[in-house]
Amino acid sequence: MLVRTRIRIEGKKGDDLSLIAIGQDAKGVSTKGLFYPLKNAVLQSGTAQGIRNKLTGKYAEITIRKGPLLVIHRLTP
Repeated sequence: MLVRTRIRIEGKKGDDLSLIAIGQDAKGVSTKGLFYPLKNAVLQSGTAQGIRNKLTGKYAEITIRKGPLLVIHRLTP
């Protein structure tokens, strides 16, 4: 999913969630419900710094102030 402002992901504890800045840096990235939380972070385009995070419960919330962010949600079997 391509996100530019806010998204709420529904899944289950342990699902993989990757956040990838594409084309430009994603600025002001904050998350809730992830094992490695972010608060007003900058995810740089072309890096792997947001790869393979984990849901800590049924939901995750991601907000972005500026820039596009690709969100990949991989369900656990």
